[in-house]
Amino acid sequence: MKILTVIAVVVFASVSAFSQKMTDLEKLVDTERAFARAAAEKSTKEAFLEFLADDSIVFEPTAVNGIEVWKKRPPSVGLLSWEPVWADINADGDLGYTTGPWQFWPKGKDGEPVAFGEYVTIWKKQKDGNFKAILDIGISHGKPEGSTPKLKFPVTDAKQDNKAGLTPGEDGTNKSLGDDVRIYRDGEFVLGGSDALARVNAEKRMAEEGECKSEGGMQYCFGRIESSFDSDKPIKGNFLRILRYRGGKWQVVLDLFTAISE
Repeated sequence: MKILTVIAVVVFASVSAFSQKMTDLEKLVDTERAFARAAAEKSTKEAFLEFLADDSIVFEPTAVNGIEVWKKRPPSVGLLSWEPVWADINADGDLGYTTGPWQFWPKGKDGEPVAFGEYVTIWKKQKDGNFKAILDIGISHGKPEGSTPKLKFPVTDAKQDNKAGLTPGEDGTNKSLGDDVRIYRDGEFVLGGSDALARVNAEKRMAEEGECKSEGGMQYCFGRIESSFDSDKPIKGNFLRILRYRGGKWQVVLDLFTAISE
């Protein structure tokens, strides 16, 4: 009887932890969607000032305080719309990210979108229990075909967490890529799986400077980078890398590069 009681307690604790994580993740996604609704119903500027944390980071073109940037922007009828299609949160339920397609409508909701891309927003739970955006970055690409994919979450069972990831290349550049990695590059649609592997193997990272922060098995790094693609000429830009701790090592689950001109 005692053994059965112990098993029941362990199972209940595991289910409760999983339910709490899903509750936090759902709350994070709901906050993201409320952010997008505020942009449509009020203005893009008001929405960012409402949902960005006081110490948030945006890129103009390099990392700067988000609140200060949006305070200085003049009012505009232009609408930035977006929708999350992928979201994840750390084991503690207080640090996560959302990502998906964005569109820009220069004349507002009654016009037509003229620019397209993908965004990544990192969220941090605040002292009041609500999430605020602490980093926002994105890439641009052509107009996508078809409808927006439905929202998905990473697989969270133990089997997935213990996977070793993609096979590393001879130079070891992709050694830490997770098998669910998402690759973001200006002018390209999001890459995953073997396409992501090939893309990273074709790149040469020549210099990188930034900072990393980690909590509850999730880490994000951002900063400046020089990388070469089809030639040896370096391209300067910003990077964001998100990692999850799985199977005793860190695995990259999202890697973003956006070029900047100086």
